[in-house]
Amino acid sequence: MSKRPHPSGQTIKQPAVIGAVIYLGNCLNLLDSQYIEMVKRAYRDLIKFSKTAGIDMPQNTGGSDLVDRKLDCAVLRMLHQTKKEVNDEPFDSVRAAFFEGDPLYENSGFASKSHIQVCVRDLRLIHGYFRPLDEKGVPIIFEDR
Repeated sequence: MSKRPHPSGQTIKQPAVIGAVIYLGNCLNLLDSQYIEMVKRAYRDLIKFSKTAGIDMPQNTGGSDLVDRKLDCAVLRMLHQTKKEVNDEPFDSVRAAFFEGDPLYENSGFASKSHIQVCVRDLRLIHGYFRPLDEKGVPIIFEDR
């Protein structure tokens, strides 16, 4: 069981790791500056929509790392919906960097829990998956502890 609770309060009862071969297709790559303006525009659209509908804007919460990213999720959903409404080619996947955790050292631009996440919106992009191998070439198996 995970010692780090999920923002929803759920706990991981049996962790697992898989590897995957993924083709990103038409990717909303938030590591590429050409897509940043699209996300900013989607945020402005979400503000307008929320005001018109009379609903509160979602918020990112979950400590200093903001691990419960309801606002970010709503912005990306708005972007995908806007593309759909104008019959623009949908994004097949989304890739973004998350800078989380404590700095590695004083004045560091690196953090202890930074990572890249990929969201696959079209499952046909997953070309295969596998269990990773340990240093001896044996598939890794997690057991209940």
